[in-house]
Amino acid sequence: MTYASALLLLLLASLGSLAGCNQSCDTADSQFENVLRENLSCSVDDDCTTISGSCVAPCGTFVSKAGAAAVQNAATSLCKQYNCPEQAISCPASDPLVCAKGTCATYSIYAETYAATVQRGVCVALQLDFAINGTAAEAPHDMAVPVSVNGGTVYADAACKTPVTTDATPAPNATLTIPAGATSLAFGFLAADSGPCSIDVGSGGFGSADYTFTAQ
Repeated sequence: MTYASALLLLLLASLGSLAGCNQSCDTADSQFENVLRENLSCSVDDDCTTISGSCVAPCGTFVSKAGAAAVQNAATSLCKQYNCPEQAISCPASDPLVCAKGTCATYSIYAETYAATVQRGVCVALQLDFAINGTAAEAPHDMAVPVSVNGGTVYADAACKTPVTTDATPAPNATLTIPAGATSLAFGFLAADSGPCSIDVGSGGFGSADYTFTAQ
């Protein structure tokens, strides 16, 4: 489950709980969403941030930095106006932020299905998929993601022609880049020796993909 979908489920669950004790909280949520939609504009990734959403968004939400104060004030005011209680829930780790088509969003990378057993010295083709707000999408610009590898070498191509990192240097060893406009990235891995080996791509949370192999 992606961060965006997990956040949506938690938000819907919290709203259902709120409705049981105070139907007016649905109105608070609706009004908050209207304010939020008006404050998502961005030009670059750094224009985006996250805020606490109080009762109307208990796990917080992403927003433009320029509109963060307005959205935060709206959340606080609406919760007070409609007497909506804070929700004690466990929130998922947040995805990294990105400016996509002029709107703040979150992005995720996913590992396509791969074989858990590889042959030492034989190139393995792998694929990373890109998503925005939990849905497959084109990268809005070149997306560089850090790579850490143990027990082999990562290549920038699926044919293992251009090495980008080995486990001989401290992690993260290098980066892979999902090109602007691409929905995925094909790359390669070559296990150096028999035994366990792994690749960690990304920065943790849903903005990352992990590969674990056994080389024979």
